Parts: sequence; structure tokens; C-alpha cells
Amino acid sequence: GSSLGGNALGLSGISSGIQQTPTTYSHRQETVAVPVPQPVPVTVNRPHPVPVPHPVPVDVPRPVAVPVEQRVPVEIPRPVPVPVSRPYPVSVPHPVPVSVPHPVAVPVNQPYPVTVNRPIP
Repeated sequence: GSSLGGNALGLSGISSGIQQTPTTYSHRQETVAVPVPQPVPVTVNRPHPVPVPHPVPVDVPRPVAVPVEQRVPVEIPRPVPVPVSRPYPVSVPHPVPVSVPHPVAVPVNQPYPVTVNRPIP
């Protein structure tokens, strides 16, 4: 973009209602001192020796013999023979005839006439 002006409308949109007059520029040259940054010395951390620990021998415990208890025999009970009584004959009585009573005639009361009172009008 130009630094003289104008946006999305352009110069024609800005000067649409203004009368055109010739513009006069004054040309003057001037020398201005512009500060130029000068290099500044900066201390850079150079690698310096760092003490590194050297390997040191360390005593490592070796396996130590530990007394292990010996196995103790345990007595396991064995099956013991038990006398079992064999089946023996038992006298079973044969069927005995039992007298069963036959039906007996039972006297049944006969219905008797009952007098029912009539409702009184």
C-alpha cells in the first residue's frame, strides 16, 4: 500500500466530492543521524571441566549358607480294620389273618314334621 493515503475505496472514493487542485511539494534534503546498534561483547559460558565420580569398588554380599531344617517324619494314621457284624437271619412272622368287622347297620333317625309359624298379616 501507499503511504499517501487511500483505503479500500481508493483515491477516487475520497476525492469524489472535492474539487481537484494541483498539489505543491517542497523538496528539501536533510541528513539525519540514525543510531546503528554496535556489537556488544557478551560473555559466553564456555564448557568447563566438571568432576565426574569414578567407579568405586563396593563389597557385594555373597550368598550365605543358611541351615535348613530337615524333614521330620509325620505318622499318618492307616486304616484300622473294624469288625463289622454280618447280616444274621431274623424270624419274620408270616401273615396272620385279622378279623375285619363288616359294615354294621346303624339306625338313622327319620325326619319328623316341624310346624312353621305363618307370618301374621
